[in-house]
Amino acid sequence: MNSIEQWIDYINHDVNCFMYDINFEYLENRLTLYLKLYEEEEKATLKEISFKDISGIYCDFSVHNKFDKTIPIDTNWYLEEISYFKEGIGKLQNGILGNQVLNANFLIEINGTLLAIESKCVSFDSKEYQAFNDYEKTEKKQKNNIVAGNKKFFEGGRI
Repeated sequence: MNSIEQWIDYINHDVNCFMYDINFEYLENRLTLYLKLYEEEEKATLKEISFKDISGIYCDFSVHNKFDKTIPIDTNWYLEEISYFKEGIGKLQNGILGNQVLNANFLIEINGTLLAIESKCVSFDSKEYQAFNDYEKTEKKQKNNIVAGNKKFFEGGRI
């Protein structure tokens, strides 16, 4: 695979994908998803996606929350879809947090739970890609990306 878009397309359309572990390395500023990918009847292929130089993470457990504390810790969580927005989806901000602003460029749905990540770099199986363009975006582009991201997520529960 030669681009983020090719990896995303592969994960979303060509395989069944389950997350079997997640690791947030606070001091390294990195979030890694460990995945099992199944193509047709083949054995699982282990892959990892690492988000590096993270500026923000948001997790929404309120929408279609399927995490249940009675489910064993070793359960594989279905990665329903992953989306990538080169310019981000626009500002996510909470007044309580002051100047903290998130402009997520990755939206991931795992068991109906939304994970939004703003990351400058992403690697798929150690192949690293620049993920975020650090240039000013117009308000119109930001609004269009927010609407598109929300529309994808809420139509049929998928992003």
